[in-house]
Amino acid sequence: MKMPKKAKLNNFLGNLTVTVKSLPKTALFRMCFPLFLMILIIILVFAQTIAWQTNVVHTGGVMFSVETWDFSAEVALVGQQMPSSPGDSGVIEIRMTNDSSELAVASVKVSKEQLNPKMRSRMFFYVDTYAVRNGETVNGLYINSRNSYTYTIFPHHQVMLGTGVSYQPSIKWEWTYDNLGYYVYGKKDASGNVQVEEYLCPIKYDFDFMRTTFDENGRLMTIDGVLTAEDFLISFSKTDGYKGQIEKGSMTADGYYPIEINNDTGFGIFAYLCTLDEINEGSRLDTQLGNDSASIGQATVQFTGQNCGSDGTLVFDENSLKSALSTPGLNVLTLNQDIELSEPISINQSCQSVIDLAGHKIISTANTVIKAQEGALLMLNNGEIKGNKGTGVSLSSAYVTLNDVTITNVEEGITIYDNKSSGAFDSVIHLNGCDIQAEEDGLLIYGNIASAQKTNVIIEKSNIIGQNYAGVICNGTHYGTDISITNSTVKGKYTSVYFPQRDSTLTLNNCILEGYTGLAVKGGTVNVIDCAVTGTGKNTPLPQDSAQLSMSGWWDTGDGIYLEVNYSQYPTKITISGENTKVIGSQEGTFAVRKYPVDVSKASIEILGGSFSSDVTDYVKNGYSVSLSSGWYTVAKE
Repeated sequence: MKMPKKAKLNNFLGNLTVTVKSLPKTALFRMCFPLFLMILIIILVFAQTIAWQTNVVHTGGVMFSVETWDFSAEVALVGQQMPSSPGDSGVIEIRMTNDSSELAVASVKVSKEQLNPKMRSRMFFYVDTYAVRNGETVNGLYINSRNSYTYTIFPHHQVMLGTGVSYQPSIKWEWTYDNLGYYVYGKKDASGNVQVEEYLCPIKYDFDFMRTTFDENGRLMTIDGVLTAEDFLISFSKTDGYKGQIEKGSMTADGYYPIEINNDTGFGIFAYLCTLDEINEGSRLDTQLGNDSASIGQATVQFTGQNCGSDGTLVFDENSLKSALSTPGLNVLTLNQDIELSEPISINQSCQSVIDLAGHKIISTANTVIKAQEGALLMLNNGEIKGNKGTGVSLSSAYVTLNDVTITNVEEGITIYDNKSSGAFDSVIHLNGCDIQAEEDGLLIYGNIASAQKTNVIIEKSNIIGQNYAGVICNGTHYGTDISITNSTVKGKYTSVYFPQRDSTLTLNNCILEGYTGLAVKGGTVNVIDCAVTGTGKNTPLPQDSAQLSMSGWWDTGDGIYLEVNYSQYPTKITISGENTKVIGSQEGTFAVRKYPVDVSKASIEILGGSFSSDVTDYVKNGYSVSLSSGWYTVAKE
C-alpha cells in the first residue's frame, strides 16, 4: 500500500535554473599572497563566577593566544590555516564553556591600536548576523573598541564559534580590497578637518573603472555614472545602525561627512569616500603589506564576561514576558512560575532573547507558541513548551538554541521555514538534551534554495518523536540543509527521518532510528555511523514500473534503510559504517538495506561496516566482505 501523500511535502524538483552573480571587475586584479601572516592576540576576560580555562594554539603562520588573568578564567581556541590575500575574510574559531550553574554573558570588542597604521583602514572585524540597531537593519555587525556584541552561554553548556557550524553568530575578519571608504571615529578640528582616531567599518560599492566617475581632483563624483557620491552615502547611512544620518551639503573641507557628532566635544562618527589616488595607492599598499609580515602588526580581540543568573528579568505572566521581550538588544529572562499564553510570542531581529524556563512551563492556546523571526537569536533553557495542537517553535532565518527543553501537545514540534526568508541568511538550530513529542512531525524543515549557505540543524542527546508521521521530515523542493544528529533517538510512525533533499547532507551518529520504514532517503549525502536502524512495517511490494513511484513521499517498504531513486537528475549517496551499526527490516520479506530502482547510476549505497538482518553484499565497498553468523550479515574489512 502506498503511503498517503502529505500536502506540505511537494518534492517535485522540476527544471532548475541557477544564476551565478559575477565577481566585481576589480577581483580580476587581485594577487595571490602567502598564507595569512598577521598575528592575532586574542585576550579573553571572564568574571570570577564562571569557570574557564586557557591555552595557546599555533597553526602555521597564525597564532592565537590567551592572556591568563589572576581569577579563574577558561576558554579554548581552535586554530586553522587562514588565506591572506586582500579581499579575503576568515573566522576566529573559539569554544566557550560555562561550567557554572547560572547563565553567563560575554561581550566582545576589538582594538586595532597595535596594527600597522596603514592596516587599520583595511582590516575589520564583524559578527556575521542580521540585527536591528537604532531602528535600522544591518547585515553584519562591525565590532571595534566602541561597538560590541554579546554572547550568552547556558549553564553547563558550550558555545562554538566558527568551528564548522556555529551555534551563535561567528566572529570574522576581513581585509578589504579596493579600499573605497570607511566610517571613522574622530574629531573635527578648528580648521574644519577631521582627525581620525579609529576606523570602524568599511564602505563598499560596485567600483567599476568604466562607470565610476571622479572629478579633476580625483574625488568620487558618481558610483555608476548616475548615483552621486553624496546620495549614495545618504542612502548608506540609513542602514548603518547608527542613530544619525548624513545630510546633504554637510561634507567637510577634507571630504568627511558627519553622522553622529557630540557638539560639546566635537568627537563623533564620520563617513569618508576615498579618492582615485587613494584607491590606487591602496592596491599598491596591499601588495606591500601582503609580502611583509612584519609590517602588519597585531589586533586584539577582547571578551569581557559576567555571570548574569541573578541579573535576569523575572517574568511571571504573559504581559511581563511580552514586555521584557520588547526591548531591543540582549534580553535575559527567567520564569518564576508557569506562564499561560493566548497568542504567539514573537522574537524579532532586534533582539537576542535568552529565556531560562527554570523548570517551568510555557502553556499556549495559540497555534504557534514561539516564533523566531528573520535575524533573531533565541535561546531556551530548562523547561517545557506545551502547545495547542499547532507548532511549538517556528523559525525563519534565525539562530535558535534549545537546551534541556521539552515540547509537548503539538502537531509539529519545530518548523524551519528558511524558504520564506527575503534574505540570504539561513537558520542555525541547536538542540541539546531536548525531548520533542509531536503528533505529526518532530521537526519539519524547509531550506532556502536562494542562498549559498545551508540551513544547519544540530541535534545532540535528544529524543525526537513524530507519533503519526516522521521524527524529522524535510521538504524536497526547498533543499540546502546540513543536518547532524548525534547520540539521539528519532522515531516516527512512517519513518524516523525522511531526507529527499539535493545539495544537502544528513549525518547520523550513534543514534536509534525507528519507523515503518526505518530511514527513507531520496536525495543528498547521507552518512549512517554506529546507528541502530529498525524498519517495523510489513513488506509492501514495490511497483514493477518505477514510474508509478510518487514524486511526493516514499513507498512504504518496511525496510531498515530505503533509498528511493526517482529524483534521477542529481546524485544521491548513502554511506553506512561503524561496527556498532545494526540495521533491521523486522517483518518477513523486508530488507535491512534496499535501493530501488537498482540500475540508477547517480544514486548509490556503500557499506563499510555493521550488522544487517538481510544480505547486503550488493552494497558492500570493495575491500570489504560479508559474513553470516547467527542470522546476522556482518560487514568488515578484508
